[in-house]
Amino acid sequence: MNGRERFLCALNRGIPDRVPVFDWIDEKVVWGMADLLGWDVSGRPTEGEATRHGEETEEVLRIYCDLIDELSLDATWSAYSTNLLPETKDWGWDKYGRGFMLSDHGIPAIMASGLKTLEDVQNFSMADLLQRNDFRMLEYMVNRFGREKFHLQSINGPFQEGWLARGGMDKSFVDMGADPDMAHAVGRLTTDFNKACIDIAHDIGADGVILDGDLTGNDYMLMSMDHFRQFIKPYKKEIVDYVHSKGMKVMKHSDGNMWALMDEMMDIGFDGFHPVQPQCMNLAEVKAWFSGQCAMFGNVDCLDLLVFGTPDMVDAAVKQTIAEGSHGGGHILCSSNSLHPGVLPENALAMFRAAKAYGKYGELPTQITVDKEALDMSVLAKEPTRRRERRSARRVA
Repeated sequence: MNGRERFLCALNRGIPDRVPVFDWIDEKVVWGMADLLGWDVSGRPTEGEATRHGEETEEVLRIYCDLIDELSLDATWSAYSTNLLPETKDWGWDKYGRGFMLSDHGIPAIMASGLKTLEDVQNFSMADLLQRNDFRMLEYMVNRFGREKFHLQSINGPFQEGWLARGGMDKSFVDMGADPDMAHAVGRLTTDFNKACIDIAHDIGADGVILDGDLTGNDYMLMSMDHFRQFIKPYKKEIVDYVHSKGMKVMKHSDGNMWALMDEMMDIGFDGFHPVQPQCMNLAEVKAWFSGQCAMFGNVDCLDLLVFGTPDMVDAAVKQTIAEGSHGGGHILCSSNSLHPGVLPENALAMFRAAKAYGKYGELPTQITVDKEALDMSVLAKEPTRRRERRSARRVA
């Protein structure tokens, strides 16, 4: 199997020749891994060289792709550009009229938007501002690998794109509670934008999309179930159906304790769920709950382990992750969110190498089984994180 075939097999809940592996890798980690491998990193841009915040240069894309080859990753993961231009060292505007606080330590923080009234939203089209060149990262990946790799395009889902459009998550929550017309207008605006993104990604050669946007914290949903079903679910369902009409796969990303929304995700029709955050969800329990209806991504801990651990600790965690999630197929191994700037490059290398060492079907580590009938999703959704971690630790031991 090549990478694309392997990835698709797992997304279809099948059993490939080995557990597929991939990840979103921050530029800092890309250069760090290349340095550890002894590659020439003289082309690494110096601080301040980038003209747009957070966008990959041609050189880092080349090194990124070389790493995908070297480490036998099965998929690429691309983001689109919003043309975020720095105005000062710590502030910038994108082409959609949104103002962001910039940082070298994470994603830009939304601080301002021109969409303040219902009329503003109804008279604005994000889709009209979209250009094929915004997807140059995907185009680079497709040109480099062709049909050898599965090409995944990241798209902010309607909830995340919605609160970005409004200038902050707080404003979206106020809309849901006090101004439903505004909430639905933003949902329409961002869903149309999402569909335009999907059109371009499909034309370039993407095999699937991943809808970003956290819906939960570690112990609770970010909104009520009623508000989710009224203002978020219909737009997600429309997007998922649209992706499927293009012959593509669609995954949902959300950190946090997603137990309360697990059945909702399956009802919407997602092909995969990313990333089963280990601080508040257990991979074996999630696999038992899905019962082959949805593929799983994850979940090597990038909050603590990949940042503060050692390569030996990462090796053991990957082995455990495969034991919990890979038996029976339908599992794609990656970190519990991304290989963000805080991840140690040596730990990222250890994760990929361990996935290859332990991921061959027929030779997987000992399976950990969970009785689905014994799971109570309502309890799992409400139980405090620390108590759930202790219970899962006792069960695994």
